[in-house]
Amino acid sequence: MENQETSRKNFIKLLTKSLGGAIADNPILNTLIGNEDVLRLNEVQQEFMVKYGIWMDENIHVIKQIKAEPNNMEWRKKMMALSEEAADMQETLTDFMKDRTFGLIYHASIQKMRAEIGD
Repeated sequence: MENQETSRKNFIKLLTKSLGGAIADNPILNTLIGNEDVLRLNEVQQEFMVKYGIWMDENIHVIKQIKAEPNNMEWRKKMMALSEEAADMQETLTDFMKDRTFGLIYHASIQKMRAEIGD
């Protein structure tokens, strides 16, 4: 349990830092959300974002590999598995998106992912 708490705190620190850059670069986000808003997520939302962050890192890696090796079936299978994981998270994500702060943080993370994969 202590390890999960440490992971959550580390993720929040990293998310806050990465959001700081995204906020500074995006005047619209800058007016909507500040770093302190990340800390307003409740414990369940924070745990979801940790899980989502791990999924997002894996997804970025697989997308980059598929771009490098478009015919590699192993990477395509991995992408299908990640897509299934995303589908499993969809109901929770839809519920959390009703929260303005969560929605802004989620959208900032999507922008970060798109920037990393070059979309």
